[in-house]
Amino acid sequence: MTKQIEFDEHGNAKLDWDKIRSKPYADAILPPDWDPQIRTLNFNGLQLFAVHQSTGDLYWNGQRLETTKRFSTFERGLAAAGLAAAWALVVIEFGRSARWWP
Repeated sequence: MTKQIEFDEHGNAKLDWDKIRSKPYADAILPPDWDPQIRTLNFNGLQLFAVHQSTGDLYWNGQRLETTKRFSTFERGLAAAGLAAAWALVVIEFGRSARWWP
């Protein structure tokens, strides 16, 4: 016997959050190269994702997901080289204007 889905006054389905939170992951065989702590989500687990309407932030089970963006080592080195070149030009041009060298 299937359970009838209940709806609120706005037509939204009332969800059994305890049931959804109790088993959000699928019983799937994962690729061998994946970290064993990574799990795929089942359909109910997808309902734990949410998006904040005004900011667009992503949430999982009510907790905001943090994303960080970092430069790679090559990109940091390239930025440092560019900064060093810019400062060298500043020193050279300042020295020329002060007539420290021709």
